[in-house]
Amino acid sequence: METLEFNVYRYFLVLTEQMSLFQKAESEKEKIMYDFFETLHSNKKVVRVIGKKKSILYLTQKYDNNIFLCKYAKEKPMKKFQEGENDIESIVETNFPYIYMFFDLKRQLILIQNKSSVFEKVEYAKNSIGSFFQKTTDIHGYNFTIDELTYEQAFWECISGVDGVYELTFDLKSPNLFGGILKTNEFLKKIKEIYNSTETQNKYKNEKGSLSVRKDEVEDTVKYITGGGGRWKIKARKNRSRKTFKSSENVKKISMANNLEVDPDITYRNIKEIIEQVDELLGDINNDKKNN
Repeated sequence: METLEFNVYRYFLVLTEQMSLFQKAESEKEKIMYDFFETLHSNKKVVRVIGKKKSILYLTQKYDNNIFLCKYAKEKPMKKFQEGENDIESIVETNFPYIYMFFDLKRQLILIQNKSSVFEKVEYAKNSIGSFFQKTTDIHGYNFTIDELTYEQAFWECISGVDGVYELTFDLKSPNLFGGILKTNEFLKKIKEIYNSTETQNKYKNEKGSLSVRKDEVEDTVKYITGGGGRWKIKARKNRSRKTFKSSENVKKISMANNLEVDPDITYRNIKEIIEQVDELLGDINNDKKNN
């Protein structure tokens, strides 16, 4: 049976308003997404106009209060040629090709189908769905961001596999989901309180390629990023040439049989198991009272 490939992402809602609203907004941001999906459940679809073209999110299946399967379609005009009385005639038809997406609201995960006939690159699909939800979160004073879940080991293999490091950059989303799990989250919370920043960048450089990257110093930050909390980039020397390595090159992927709508119970069991395996940082947090 044909399989469908999905890339795994985590979305963040990052406050953009003044700090006087911080505590109130922190308690409200979960509700924004739950309310959106309640509306989607009632109306079956939500339509947005992005760049003069329609994007439509259809609800395919609600499995529980957290996990949803959707179809995401983007308007794509198609020129067709047909027989005319005296010559070939061209007509433009509106097509809505779609991809599947799984949403897990508790974990703030989006699994986006990799389907090049709809979006040439899955990155384009990620950006499109980000713009789609930004129209909802803007109203509440939030920026909607999406970043990849990546493999932590890929970072350490990169560090150990190069001859020298010139530059290491961490781009970190402001604190959101990880609570007291990681120290980096608490550090970013303080930065947010002082500067009202939506993203923080830490950059370390050594022009001679002798940057020291100690695991005990950066491991927590790497876990934060690979859990979907940002991005890392390494500029290094390997085999006498300079190379750049990025976390986005190591996005987590999952595969599922192309029968998602045949038996919802089987799909639900499969996707729950897959999500718990791929989201190593948060464990089994969906096994709580919000599931039912």
